[in-house]
Amino acid sequence: MAELICFPQERNVGKARHVAEIYLRRRTDKARSTYWRDTCATLEWMMRRRGFAPAEIERQVSAFTWAVQNEINRLSARGNGPGAA
Repeated sequence: MAELICFPQERNVGKARHVAEIYLRRRTDKARSTYWRDTCATLEWMMRRRGFAPAEIERQVSAFTWAVQNEINRLSARGNGPGAA
């Protein structure tokens, strides 16, 4: 039986950057919360569908959260955060 290996989500910089940019474009906290919840649910669903264990899914969602937060911090520091021109 083959072992499943997930691409480490903390290194999924392109996806994290994309999600951070969309997240920052949302105008309200509710819209941001909904977008984030949907994004995490999709990642979880994709991993569950491929047969990953719940502990690995949790680890990878946590790692992705960290990567997105780093991108949000980076974009905000550059002045690309909410309300930027």
